[in-house]
Amino acid sequence: MDDEVIEPAKIIRPLPDNRVFNAGEAAVSMFCEAQGYPAPIIKWRKDGNDIISTDESHWYVRSEQRANSCSKGEVCTIPVVSTLKFAEALLWNDKGNYSCIAENGVQDQAASSWVLVNVIHEPVILNERYPTDALAAADVSSTAHVSCLASSRPRPKFIWMRNSTEIRDGEGRYAIRTSPVPKKIDEYESILTISDLTEYDHGPYL
Repeated sequence: MDDEVIEPAKIIRPLPDNRVFNAGEAAVSMFCEAQGYPAPIIKWRKDGNDIISTDESHWYVRSEQRANSCSKGEVCTIPVVSTLKFAEALLWNDKGNYSCIAENGVQDQAASSWVLVNVIHEPVILNERYPTDALAAADVSSTAHVSCLASSRPRPKFIWMRNSTEIRDGEGRYAIRTSPVPKKIDEYESILTISDLTEYDHGPYL
C-alpha cells in the first residue's frame, strides 16, 4: 500500500536548544530535517499553537524532499527539509518555544524537536490599561500592592516614581520586590507594596 508506514518519521537535523535574535532583525530562518518512508510531513508550532503559512502571515514555511541514494524501485527513507522563515523583521513577541513535528503515519509515531527563541528588546509594559493607565485600589489603613509587568531582554531595571520622586525599597512604608514571571520568557514583575495606607497615598504612581 502507498500509505503503509515502513520507516517511521524521525528528526535527523534537530533544532538547537536556544536561539537569540535582536528585535528588528530581518531574514531570520530556522531549519528542521526529518526522514522516513513515506516522506514525512513537517509542521511548525509556536508555544503549542500551529503556525499557519499564508501570503499575509508573519511566517513562511517551505518543505522540500532531498535526494537519496536509493535505486529505482527500492524502498528507503526519504529526507525532508523544512524552513520556517519570518516574513517580516522580528518583533519582541516573536520570542517563545518553537517546535517542528514530523509525521508520516500513526500519530504516536510523530517525531519532534524544540528551540527556545529569545529576542533582545527594550522593555515593553504589559499591564492592562483602562483606558490609558493601570488601576489599583485599596482601603485606608490597609496594605496596597501595585504591580508592573514588563517584557525585556536583558532583564530590566524597574524604577517607581511618585510626584517626580523615586520610591526606594525600604523607605518609610514602601517595599519593592522584583522577580521573573514563572513560565514566561523574559517577563518580569515588580510589586510596590504600600503599608498603612492613608488618603494621601491616593494618586498616580509610575
